[in-house]
Parts: sequence; C-alpha cells; structure tokens
Amino acid sequence: MQATTESDGYVLARTEAEYQRLRLQAKAWEPATRALLADAGIAEGMRCLDAGCGPGEAMRLIGRMVGPTGHVTGLDIDAALGAHMLAELHREEGPNFAFVSADLMRGDPVPGAPFDLVYARLLLLHMTDPVGAVRRLASLLRPGGRLVLVEFRGEDPEVPIKPEHKMTLKQVRRELEPQGFRFQKSLEFLPWQHVIIFEKPKPDESPKPEADKPAAESAAQ
Repeated sequence: MQATTESDGYVLARTEAEYQRLRLQAKAWEPATRALLADAGIAEGMRCLDAGCGPGEAMRLIGRMVGPTGHVTGLDIDAALGAHMLAELHREEGPNFAFVSADLMRGDPVPGAPFDLVYARLLLLHMTDPVGAVRRLASLLRPGGRLVLVEFRGEDPEVPIKPEHKMTLKQVRRELEPQGFRFQKSLEFLPWQHVIIFEKPKPDESPKPEADKPAAESAAQ
C-alpha cells in the first residue's frame, strides 16, 4: 500500500509500516479504549462512527461491543487503506461494518448518519481547522447521541506534543455548548490525553450545560 498525499493536514506517514504501527498501538490500548467507550455509554444495537478510523482496530472493538444488531462505519480520507481494512473486517468479524472515504472539512456526505455515537481518537491534531472538525462531527449525531473525543491535553505543558496539536477542554466546550451540546464528563486516566464526552440534546430538552466541578473524572479548565 503506497503513501498518499498529506495535503489534508495529516501529520504522520501513510505507509504500510505506519499502518502496522497503528494496529499494534491499538491492540496495546484496547483495554483503555474499551473502558472509555463503556463509560461513554456504548451499548448493543448502537450505530457508531469511528472518525479517522485508520487501519480499523477501534472499529473492530466497537463492532464487538455493539454486537450483531449494531453497526460501525469507519471514516477516513485514505480510500485504499479503508477498502483493505473493510474487507478484513468483513472476513474476520462479520457484515456490520462500512467504510466511507470522505473529507470532513469539505462537508462530504457520510452515509449512515445520524449516529448514536461518534468516536474520534487523535483526529483533531491532523485537521487544518480543528474547531470546524468538532462542529462537523457533532452534526453527524442523532439527538441524544454521544460525541467521544480523545485528544492531547492542551492544559498540560508536560505533554510532549506541539501546542497546535493539543486541545483544551475549555476550547471544546466553548465550541459545542453554545450549540446546545451538553458536556457529560472528561476522563483523565490516560497519560497524555483526555477523553471528552458530549451529548446532543433531544428536541424537547432545553440545553443545560453541566457546571464545572472538581471530580476525579472531570478535567479542570
């Protein structure tokens, strides 16, 4: 599989060696990923989107968690990788997977939307417009759906990542809460990343952003 263009802002290589590294990394992080998805409320029968799915190992895990009555769509700009990954998932896991090659920032349609849960791990650091990407991801949720973002903590100067590749909880809340999204929690058990969870309100619910409170699972702003 050959490398593709990086003009979309992706900051890592698109090579088979890099894809294999990502697969091994996903396997190592699987217990943590399972825990954060469970905490976000994933359940059997849900329709989920893995945005920036890469080689598909998180899709595999999500598919097992939502079971045969659920469905998982992977979204990535790399069509060749997606086709290879989807064939592998269908062969090894079953038919309840789909792949969409799309550019979030161009507003490309995402078949299967709206979703019950949208999961994006370390996606925003590759976006030329991370704020726009957050808004676009949120638009793909059904009312009552959950948005789960895993991003490098911008509040922590000790995280060895360029500042432009980090995001603070305050930044994300500033973008989504005015649109009515409810902040649910921020999980802080990962060494460098926070897990930020929002819920899209139902039409008959008035948006009431949750007040900040110091808790083991909530990040200080």
